Amino acid sequence: MKKTFIPFILIILSLFSCLEDNDILSPNGNDTLATFNKPAEYEVLTTTFNEAVTTVEINAEYDIFYTLDGTTPDTNSRLYTGSFSVDTSIILKTYSPILQTYSPEENPIKVNTIFVGEATQLPIVSISVDDSAMFDSTYGIYMMGPDANPEKPYRNANFWKDIELPVEIEMYNAGEIQFKEKAGLKLFGSWSRTYPKKSLAINFRSEYGSTKLNYKLFDHLSFTKYDAFVLRNNGQNFASDVCKDGIIENLSSRIGLHNRAFKPAILYINGKYWGIHNIREKIDKDYFENHFNITDGTLNLIKDWDVLEEGSAAGFESIKEFIETNDMSIVENYSTVEKSIDIENYIDYLFFEMYVGNTDWPGNNKKVWQSDSYDEKWRWVIYDLDFGFAGNSRYSLDMFEYLQDSKAYIESGSHYSNSNSMAYEYILKPEYADMYKSMIMNKDFRDKYVSRSITYLNTELVSDKIITVIDSIVGLYDTEMEREMQRWNYSSTLEKEADIMREFAEERKSYFLKHMKEAFDLEDDVKITFDIAGNGAIEIDKIKVKSYPYSASYYEESLLTLSIPEELHESFISWENNDTNRVRIIDPEDVNDVIVAKFAE
Repeated sequence: MKKTFIPFILIILSLFSCLEDNDILSPNGNDTLATFNKPAEYEVLTTTFNEAVTTVEINAEYDIFYTLDGTTPDTNSRLYTGSFSVDTSIILKTYSPILQTYSPEENPIKVNTIFVGEATQLPIVSISVDDSAMFDSTYGIYMMGPDANPEKPYRNANFWKDIELPVEIEMYNAGEIQFKEKAGLKLFGSWSRTYPKKSLAINFRSEYGSTKLNYKLFDHLSFTKYDAFVLRNNGQNFASDVCKDGIIENLSSRIGLHNRAFKPAILYINGKYWGIHNIREKIDKDYFENHFNITDGTLNLIKDWDVLEEGSAAGFESIKEFIETNDMSIVENYSTVEKSIDIENYIDYLFFEMYVGNTDWPGNNKKVWQSDSYDEKWRWVIYDLDFGFAGNSRYSLDMFEYLQDSKAYIESGSHYSNSNSMAYEYILKPEYADMYKSMIMNKDFRDKYVSRSITYLNTELVSDKIITVIDSIVGLYDTEMEREMQRWNYSSTLEKEADIMREFAEERKSYFLKHMKEAFDLEDDVKITFDIAGNGAIEIDKIKVKSYPYSASYYEESLLTLSIPEELHESFISWENNDTNRVRIIDPEDVNDVIVAKFAE
């Protein structure tokens, strides 16, 4: 009988195929198995941020190779043999061959930012990215590149390309690391890309690691999950005020408008100081999931009327066309619009953009959104207000006239130079004000606009409150501006710009009211005082007044709708005239006494 020969090597392979991962044969000669454990992860230890020289120590019991120039280490790189010192901030990248052997599916490279002499009081964001992909003069996405057009905004420049680079990003606060994640980096913004310091969008995607950043980015918000955020250069104001847009968007919160949260920070890229960048929310699908709990895919989001970012634009295009092609003074037409648009939100949005004098609008910087799972109405989100609160006596800017014909108003030379033809094409689009011009033909809309504007200007947007916000935010940058100026080679005008904003806060109200009266052909104004008896509150056209007695001048024949907040319905007794209706419509011309709402004690 012929014998079958099984080579010895096949027996060995068969035996090892039965073993689980990390199991080996026991050395004691019996048939049991012993487990060989993966070596413990190593740590990189450093001394404190603010020391002039930092000591670096790696607590590993196996070989570690490293680089200090941002390049990827391998077994040909420096071998760690003991602690060493550095006298400038760097990116330390480390590599362990043995850990790669046991976990081949994991990235074997660890990235750590080593800070030296860093004593900032602001949060620090550090990014590690392929230096050539970012800064190579030919193909780096931060650079002009060889194909850029010679005139601003340098179309076809590298920084206009839609390219995302993989990065490692860390955030530190008060010397303590807050998070370390893998993410994608894109340049962000429009014309601000043409400036030396550019805005960056950080995107968390499964291809890099986590799909969400699990961290509470903004102290005043409860959200702890973000799929993206922006490191903003402060737009076209980066070399002047560094924070105006953040200040103005912060003020918009006082009247209930949704905007992008704001936190100042400094940025390092590949261990190099990159100056002040403000951490901002990104207005995307994640934003509406956080703020409005819209998670069912029903979000419709449109930018500048013609850029669809989520969902469908059909609903907005339909109601926009209806508004622009129908007479809004007809009650039935206006009622149709009320069913599709949050009127109070639209009025507040218009008022705020016009009050701050934002001339990079309405031809630009508009976003509208709607969701069937929310309440089906269209609303506006405010963003990018770099052109607001401007100097050169811009507090006298007549935005009512501007919206009637922005190009003609600016060409009159009152407030703007018309030397930049590209700016005309980009910003001055009079047709973008057609909705506003149609809506103000309705008296109810005008009355609400007038009433809500006056109430805000006498409550949430009084000059003292605005100046307090300006001072509190400008003060955050005091200790960082000198280094920022050195990095980007400019002389800061932050304090000068802050003075301009303070002057705007003090002067704007009287001009705005004058322009509104002229635009709407309003009657004389009448001073009215509102008060409460007991523990209650009054709403004036749905704005709750918080402090009493409250006095302000409203215009005759511009009707006011007074109401009792829903949560106070049960405790409400009557008005001063014994009227027990919770809603009351008044003409300021007919008011002869203090209006009082009475509540149970």
